[in-house]
Amino acid sequence: MAGAYTSDENFKNGFNAAVDMSAAQYSLIRINSGKNGEVSICSVVAEDCDGVLLNKPNSGEEATIAFGGLTPFRAGAAINAGDQVITSATGWGTSSVISGSTGKCLLTVTSGAVSTMIKYLGHHPQQA
Repeated sequence: MAGAYTSDENFKNGFNAAVDMSAAQYSLIRINSGKNGEVSICSVVAEDCDGVLLNKPNSGEEATIAFGGLTPFRAGAAINAGDQVITSATGWGTSSVISGSTGKCLLTVTSGAVSTMIKYLGHHPQQA
């Protein structure tokens, strides 16, 4: 989705996929603690995530992650425009009313579809 990001400063390369992520594009991901530069798909509801996977890396290949601005994400359930988004157990976004959300959905989206989220993540990931 070229042009979907507010600037080149909102995405980062240099992290490697810990597992095959070739079917996980636009999933919410986390940087693995204790693993030098590896990322995994979020697997816990309301997990603190580090970004959205933009490409389709195989295990060990470089992953490109978005960590701010406007970015596509995959919805794990129907989400209305304006809803807050958190991680699901599958690494997809789901609607939430709890604080500490991952971001805000801009367009109504059906389950399994790709939509756009804003107010996304307040930090820049750093490679360990």
